[in-house]
Amino acid sequence: MAAGKAAGAAMKLTVLTALPAGVGLSVLAEPILLLLYPAVPDTARAAAYHLTFLGLACVFVCLMVAANGVLQAYGHPLVPVLALLCGGVLKVVTNYLMVGDPATGIRGAAVSTLYCYALIVLIDLIAIARLVPERPGYIRLFARPMLVTAVMALAARSGYGLFCRVLPERWAVLPAIAVAAAVYVILALAVGAVTRTDVVTLPKGEKIADFLHLR
Repeated sequence: MAAGKAAGAAMKLTVLTALPAGVGLSVLAEPILLLLYPAVPDTARAAAYHLTFLGLACVFVCLMVAANGVLQAYGHPLVPVLALLCGGVLKVVTNYLMVGDPATGIRGAAVSTLYCYALIVLIDLIAIARLVPERPGYIRLFARPMLVTAVMALAARSGYGLFCRVLPERWAVLPAIAVAAAVYVILALAVGAVTRTDVVTLPKGEKIADFLHLR
């Protein structure tokens, strides 16, 4: 049972951290690139398309690492390898079809990367559901963090639009990120997306949980 709880906690912490980070990077891709590369705004705007998809791909990369760890810990090391092979095949095929298409061109590379890691995670999660005892409930694992992240993404975009009215476009993204982070933390605590069990696994987790009044 302890191993099952540890696996569930690892997956939960991955979802709670990777989901807002990746989605935030995706929805604020253009403002972030304009902040980092002010000398080449046209190039930054063009690259934003790629970062939009790669931000989402980062979520799946993090989930893949966590899921692979769970499978390996339970004695199924070949499953992640097979999943990676399937994802690699999909990446090659979609790259060939999309990058070779003049309508999409190089833009297809980022999209195919997202497809690749999404497939790997899908295979890993199916394998965990079938092979791992005491597996985490996926609805419970994903539902609340996804809901909170959706609200956070809306706050990020809306906040950026509002701050652009009073700040230079380049700098408006910084307070927008701060607002989005605050919204995420507050809502995650309010709806119970973060529990004491999730926090105590962190370094000094007991003190953090007491500070946040988590039960």
